[in-house]
Amino acid sequence: MKNYVIAAIAFVLLACCGCLKKGIPGPDTTNTVPGFTFTPSKNPVVTPVNGNWQWIKSYGGEGGLSTPASTNSTMSINFKADSTVEEYRNGTLGLHENFSYLNSYTFFDNSVSAAVEINQLYYRPTISNDTLRLDVIVMADPSYSLFVKIK
Repeated sequence: MKNYVIAAIAFVLLACCGCLKKGIPGPDTTNTVPGFTFTPSKNPVVTPVNGNWQWIKSYGGEGGLSTPASTNSTMSINFKADSTVEEYRNGTLGLHENFSYLNSYTFFDNSVSAAVEINQLYYRPTISNDTLRLDVIVMADPSYSLFVKIK
């Protein structure tokens, strides 16, 4: 897990765990994983993380610093009002998943703050100006990713 602790690559780990669903164009919400019901919210959900975000960099302990230049890749994430999140890598949809925004969550280090939950992985979101920082708070190797808002 050394080089894959960073939050940007944590989404890819979800795929390795069998949680990745094929990108489905349009509003079709057909199940793509047996036993999982993909259920977008019918009521708009507005959270501080809503919107489209372009990846700037990630840091993950032993994995060190990763940037679009060092990985020769691009990534963006889009938190939508129907409680779904989409991740695009090099322009290709790689993740389409439900997410939850919690106003108060207790992380492993006993800190309490807002959290974004994606498939039982909790990220601490911090927004400053047009920059979103997603921290993964784990005991062994905390990491973070920075994203800038796409206008």
